[in-house]
Amino acid sequence: MAHIMIGYELGGGHGHLYRPLPPVRALEAQGHRVTMNGEIFARGMTDEVASALQRPGLIVHREFQPLPELLARASVVLHHGSNRTSCAAMSAGRPQIVIPTQMGSRLMGDAVTAQGCGRLLTGRQASADGLRQALEVVAADSEMARRAAALALQIGARGCQQPLEKILDACSAVLEGATAPDARAWVAH
Repeated sequence: MAHIMIGYELGGGHGHLYRPLPPVRALEAQGHRVTMNGEIFARGMTDEVASALQRPGLIVHREFQPLPELLARASVVLHHGSNRTSCAAMSAGRPQIVIPTQMGSRLMGDAVTAQGCGRLLTGRQASADGLRQALEVVAADSEMARRAAALALQIGARGCQQPLEKILDACSAVLEGATAPDARAWVAH
């Protein structure tokens, strides 16, 4: 059985309603018995939401958990497509299922899919049946897991990119009247 890490935005400053994790609740609403071996952290989780998510095999974290620790235990990451979670999952070599909540999340899901390291679920694909199918397919796809692991090795080989230093150097050069360096030269392939 796959160990699934679920990260999802439930509320807070983004104006989303507090509610049980939509994909899990949708599966249950269709009569599916949801059993998971995994962990979930949702920012802004209320006591009501935490109680609704309780089920055998699912650890519900009320406090923030360090992503590297969660990802070390996960075999699949289901999340809303934040840049932080997506990049951390890529760096850890974990296949992803992205259910975007906004345009930036959609673009990140497109990038994950383009790398062959996950699935993007939107519209009807994000239904209970679509999620169930995606979980089954991604958890069993050894080639996707291999691609995710290979991408993690590439990311690790790049080392720390120090983008802030490069941005500041480029801004300083422009302010001093020099031509800014070509941004394509910053990207290590």
